[in-house]
Amino acid sequence: MTRFGPGEEVFGTCTGALAEYVGTPEDKLERKPSNLTFEQAAAVPTSGLAALHGIRDARYDLILDNAGNHSLSALRRALAPTGRLIPNSGSAGLGTFITAFVSSLFLRQQGRPYLSVPKLKDLMFLKELIEAGKVTPAIDRTYPLSDAADAFRYLGNGHARGKVVITT
Repeated sequence: MTRFGPGEEVFGTCTGALAEYVGTPEDKLERKPSNLTFEQAAAVPTSGLAALHGIRDARYDLILDNAGNHSLSALRRALAPTGRLIPNSGSAGLGTFITAFVSSLFLRQQGRPYLSVPKLKDLMFLKELIEAGKVTPAIDRTYPLSDAADAFRYLGNGHARGKVVITT
């Protein structure tokens, strides 16, 4: 039994997506939020799920404290168990910088890689946020499939201010 019928509008994750039709497991899909265009829906899953996981699940692996307006204990509570705190001595003051350095000799908080793994329940939650108007995808540019090489060149220049979507 499948969750979707022919012609239902869906969005989700897959391997490779420069095509009008792709194959992907059903648990990688959710019904497309009704308030999004197909281009917006294509822009959501990868970055949206990574942001969701980073904000909701992960305490922070790295905090670069440029403002110096939180105590070291508050910053350490926000860190993952193996996270890293880097106070900026210019705004935090030399005492805060030294204290952070010395205490790091006795704590495990030293950093680790971050990886977002797509899960159906998270895609469903992301859909709810979108439909409630709490998340809106930001699309910088769209390119037709025939100009996909131009889209990748644009991305390679590092100036995209949102998602770059390739349409059919």
